[in-house]
Amino acid sequence: HADAKGIMQLIRQADPRNVMLVHGEAAKMEFLKQKIMQEFGINCFMPANGETVTVATPPFIPVDMSRLLFKRTLEQCYVPATKRVCPTPNTSPVTGVLVMRDESLQLFAHSEAHAELGLIPHDLRFSSPLVLDLRTRPPEEFM
Repeated sequence: HADAKGIMQLIRQADPRNVMLVHGEAAKMEFLKQKIMQEFGINCFMPANGETVTVATPPFIPVDMSRLLFKRTLEQCYVPATKRVCPTPNTSPVTGVLVMRDESLQLFAHSEAHAELGLIPHDLRFSSPLVLDLRTRPPEEFM
């Protein structure tokens, strides 16, 4: 149960994307809602008792990208004729290895991930025996 000053201080410290006011006098809550929206530039909701509020939360996860992977990504959308990078928005996914360290995320090219993680690369080969019964079908059918 914080007063308006306490709520404003909490918002400054917590830096939320949205605020929901659920307790207080309607006129004072409306004033506080406007003040929050004006001062912090964030959504502020004031639902009535029993009202359902949908809060849009677009996913935003900051990830650092290695220079090598960034360079390769730019090279994929470079158009030599125009000497421009990505003349149209490039929505192609970037393929790499996502590594989490100390609560931060880094994206590496596959070729550099082993060294970055101190791992020895291994090749995996999958095989499966295939039995061809040439007694029941002629060899031409398998070609």
